[in-house]
Amino acid sequence: MIGFPLSARTTRERLWQTIGFLSLTAIVFMVVTIRDEVKALREDRSGQRDTVMLLADTPLGALSPFPMT
Repeated sequence: MIGFPLSARTTRERLWQTIGFLSLTAIVFMVVTIRDEVKALREDRSGQRDTVMLLADTPLGALSPFPMT
């Protein structure tokens, strides 16, 4: 109930400025976060290429990389 009287006193222009500011802040946060995540993925991918080492600590690590005949 506190927010309604405040928004009634606020001009429409100020309300849209506030919405725009919060939207811009959210978009900048998302862009920076996604950029950091993609950078971490690229660094992680470029690090290890040996699939046996990648699977070493997983349940699939016990499997032989070569098929048994």
